[in-house]
Amino acid sequence: MNHPPIKPQKVWPRRARRILSMILGVFFGIVVMLWIMGMLFEKDVIRYATQKLNERLRSEIIYESADFTLLKSFPFASIAFKNVSCAEYIPGKTKPDNLFKASYLYFQFNVIDLFSGNYSVKRIVLKEADLNLVRSRSGDGNWEIYAPVHENKEEKEKFRFQVSAVKLDRVRLSYRDRKDDIHALLEVEELFLGGNFTEDNYTLSAEGNFTLKRFSLRDVRLPGLLTLDAKTTLRVNRPSKKYEITFGNLEVNGMEMTTEGSLRANEDGLLTDLRITGEKWKIGEIIDLIPDQYAGFRGNYEAEGEVNLKGEIRGMLGGGSFPETSWNFSGEKIRFTAKKQKISATDIRFTGILKTDAKGEGNLAISSFFGRLPRSEAQGSFTVSGFANPVYSGSISAKCDLEELHTFFPLDTLQKAEGNLAAEIRFSIPAGGGSKSVVNRLKNASLKGRLFLSDARIIIKHSPFLFENLKSDLEFNETDVLVRELSGFFSGSDFRLRGEAFNLLPFLFLSDQSLQIQADLESRRFLADRLFGVDQSKTGEDLSIQIPEHISLRLNASVEHLQFRKFEAKEIQGSVSLQNRVLAVSDVRMKTLGGSVFFSAVADNTLPDKLALSGSALFNKVNVTDLFFRFNNFGQDALKHEHIKGELTAKAEFMLNLNENLETDLASVFMKADLEIDRGELTEFEPLQALAGWARVEELDQVRFAKLKNTVYIKNEAVLIPEMAIFSNALDLNIAGEHRFDNTVEYGFNLFLGDILANKFRINRRPDKQGEFGELIPDKGRTRIFVRMHGPMDNLQFSYDKSAVKQKIQQDISNEKQTLKQVWDTEFGKTSRDSSLKNDPYRKAKNENREQRKKTSSESEEFEFE
Repeated sequence: MNHPPIKPQKVWPRRARRILSMILGVFFGIVVMLWIMGMLFEKDVIRYATQKLNERLRSEIIYESADFTLLKSFPFASIAFKNVSCAEYIPGKTKPDNLFKASYLYFQFNVIDLFSGNYSVKRIVLKEADLNLVRSRSGDGNWEIYAPVHENKEEKEKFRFQVSAVKLDRVRLSYRDRKDDIHALLEVEELFLGGNFTEDNYTLSAEGNFTLKRFSLRDVRLPGLLTLDAKTTLRVNRPSKKYEITFGNLEVNGMEMTTEGSLRANEDGLLTDLRITGEKWKIGEIIDLIPDQYAGFRGNYEAEGEVNLKGEIRGMLGGGSFPETSWNFSGEKIRFTAKKQKISATDIRFTGILKTDAKGEGNLAISSFFGRLPRSEAQGSFTVSGFANPVYSGSISAKCDLEELHTFFPLDTLQKAEGNLAAEIRFSIPAGGGSKSVVNRLKNASLKGRLFLSDARIIIKHSPFLFENLKSDLEFNETDVLVRELSGFFSGSDFRLRGEAFNLLPFLFLSDQSLQIQADLESRRFLADRLFGVDQSKTGEDLSIQIPEHISLRLNASVEHLQFRKFEAKEIQGSVSLQNRVLAVSDVRMKTLGGSVFFSAVADNTLPDKLALSGSALFNKVNVTDLFFRFNNFGQDALKHEHIKGELTAKAEFMLNLNENLETDLASVFMKADLEIDRGELTEFEPLQALAGWARVEELDQVRFAKLKNTVYIKNEAVLIPEMAIFSNALDLNIAGEHRFDNTVEYGFNLFLGDILANKFRINRRPDKQGEFGELIPDKGRTRIFVRMHGPMDNLQFSYDKSAVKQKIQQDISNEKQTLKQVWDTEFGKTSRDSSLKNDPYRKAKNENREQRKKTSSESEEFEFE
């Protein structure tokens, strides 16, 4: 008999509903119970907590409101202070700043403490807070707000801190250490600290993430932000204040490092003993961490590649001391790219070590490096000893394309560089401060090796200086340089230099050091204009010069062709010396101006605003027209190159001053010239032209003479011409006078009357006892006329020169008297001593008459011939 199947009863759903109902009931019961307990205990717990808290603090806790809750932090009871603040503790400060200010501060303890009446704070939570920690110059911290109190055992058990966890949530921490000059600004996103903090020995675990927005130590500052993620475990020994890192993992901007070691606090600071290891760090990230003053190139280059790092930190941090550090680093397959130039240095590899001591001084040693550009490569080693007054040393072997190298490492002083460079150099160069110790070290700087240039071309910024076709073989020996060969073109001048430069390195790096140079110079074509900074023929600007200080020079020069402004010379031999801004050229000989010249000269630039020139010269059969033209008529307008022709032989001495633009100070010009001009010609010479116009003798417009000889002076802004005789095609005359630079003259002429009559000379008549020819003076059977010409050249005045007439008469009488005396003594000596002649009445009257006439002529402007 078949029975219908029995349907199973739904037992489990009903049981589940009952279990769920029981759980919900218990849950709601607990919630209600906690709410009721919170209502019952809230006031007492808050009052008791704040009372005991303020008893233990030197600064009062101030808050806007306080809530007690069991629900939000279950299974912990929690006191939540809202908008809470606490002032710093600095004795004697009347208006202390806030030590911290937070939106919320939570004290959490077990719920069971509500029933026992003994409150033990287990957890502290600080949320949305600003902490301002300051350490004074005396070493006191403003956070020392906890005040120990003497309590009996019963009081201690009622309210105590047995913190096992601290949590910081969005906390901004500012730390300023005025004693060690440290400033840090740290934003904590979240930090959890766990451990039994009230025990003498406990294990502390820390985990959090932060952003270090600022960190500066003295004048060294991190350039950007650091993102930090930390996981650390420490063993803490409270009595000894020792913290041993058993596990440390820190990520800095995504670069991971591991840390182990220990820290110990004492009265002087924090004693550190740490070992840090970082692998596959991105070199670009590392460069971003280098402080600005040590990484000026950072913004111009991008870096790719990875480096490995191992470091040790040992020593005291605090009290003005810093721990000693040692960082070993290495890198391979590194690439640096110049951002603007789009050129990369590749295959860079290096190993090195960086050490710092307790005073912040240190050493950087790169034991080996290698790198290449597309057409260049270099390898060697490099060391920086000391950071305050560094000493750079190392060795380098390089073969470089200068244009490529300058593109990758542009120098501010260079506009362009081309050519090839090869070098094998060892160096040690102190730099930095100006202290005596640095000076002494720099005097002992060392540079050894060889440097070769070929086909080089260098243009200096903001300067007309241009070096082309440079070729060099330089040997460096300590502070000196042996120039085996240095040749090329300098601003259009070719040169070949061989010699030595002494004390080069101290001169380059210290302002008060001197450079001594001894060399031989050869040149086929030397454009001296370019030495003074500009090519006047192209720019039209004035030249300028300043002889460099602290340079001593001894140079033997041989130049085939020289040009300076309008002046040109060939086959030049001579020597040049420079000492204390005084430049001297001596024993110079050259062919120029159609003849030859020998001279020596000195240029004194000891005063910064002027150049004092002096010297002497011998001119042998030079073209006088060319001489005046090439030297700009020697700065005067009295006698110009277009006025004079001939062949000059002369000995001259001169002195003059030039200003900083090489303009002549006319008042300073002095020259004495013993000159002789053969086959000369004066053309349209204004004084003679003026005389010709006055005397109506056209031949004076162009006067030719066989020889002219005189000593001429230039001084007090005037050309002084002592009396000289000119025997010319027009007439013979004597001339003397003064021609000032302002073109005013004072000339005296005397001419033979026979020449005047032969040239049908007629002058403006003047009522005069002596007739139409003025003062007529016999001279060895020929009669002279004396003329004075004076005034500005555009308004000349003429007159008879009576003073010259008197001088001539007196000289003639003196000469006549002497001649007659000699004749008388010779021919009539015996008779002249006869007493009868002395007593002759006719002779006696004649002598008295003669003496009277002589006296009358000498005392007046009028005279008569006997």
